Amino acid sequence: MGNIRNIAFWLVLFLLVVALFNVFSSGSNLTSSKEVSYSEFLIQVEKVMFLPLDLMVREFQLEILVEILIKSYNPPVHPLSKN
Repeated sequence: MGNIRNIAFWLVLFLLVVALFNVFSSGSNLTSSKEVSYSEFLIQVEKVMFLPLDLMVREFQLEILVEILIKSYNPPVHPLSKN
């Protein structure tokens, strides 16, 4: 009886490791992004309507209505500069 429990334990543990591996390895393929230059980004901003998604201090993301994700990084703002 103990032998069957031991085999069942290792089988469940193996299946759990395989499932976790599949979750984490396929998660990176769900969102693919294309790098564009900043000037190309500005051209696309002028051409297409955007929906704001997330605004942080140094990073912002915008989503085009056709579901393309564009990520751009703002340069750090100097505390003594005037806006």
